[in-house]
Amino acid sequence: GEIKSVFIGKDGNVDSVMVGVGGFLGMGEREVRLNWSELNVSQNGEKVTVNLTKDQLKAKPEYKYTDTAYRGQVFNDTGVWKDNGARTDMTARPSSNSQTAATTPARSGGDFNADGNVSGNALIGANVKNQANETVGEIEEVFVGTDGAIKTVVVSVGGFLGMGAKNVAVKWSDIMVERDGKDLRVKTNWTKDSLKAMPDYKVEQAAAPATK
Repeated sequence: GEIKSVFIGKDGNVDSVMVGVGGFLGMGEREVRLNWSELNVSQNGEKVTVNLTKDQLKAKPEYKYTDTAYRGQVFNDTGVWKDNGARTDMTARPSSNSQTAATTPARSGGDFNADGNVSGNALIGANVKNQANETVGEIEEVFVGTDGAIKTVVVSVGGFLGMGAKNVAVKWSDIMVERDGKDLRVKTNWTKDSLKAMPDYKVEQAAAPATK
């Protein structure tokens, strides 16, 4: 099967996953729910197994989403789970004069502004794909030089649900930013294996300048 969605418990940890089983070329597939404790994660998150056969998985009851927008997401009972721990309420629609703290403000005009410049907020968390359009990592952080240009991009590669992943630093020149309508696409010539072979990125803070 293939993991489709992840459910977060009240304690903020992964509670269960929804797995697509059966079907052919996306037809006839159904999703079932597996507890996180049923999964065996190894090889730094690259291998995920379960002590069930395909027939046993298919025999489980079909999982029904309370909101179809949760499919393909990390979510809990209140909405889609964001990396910063906030939950986006999929049903709340605040008025133009109000803002809910649990709701991430919508981007205006997509990931690019009217001049075609990419949003820094869109870069952080963006998937990085190779030339075969396969996801090889995710942008964790960017560093801007004193001239205002992006110098270094920190990419998280490998792992599963945050376990076993490592951060590596690549040059901005190794990253290609493309537009897909209003949305951002980030590509690189690096493969997942070549990224994983890079040394771990270590956060090093420069000494603060002396004050007069």
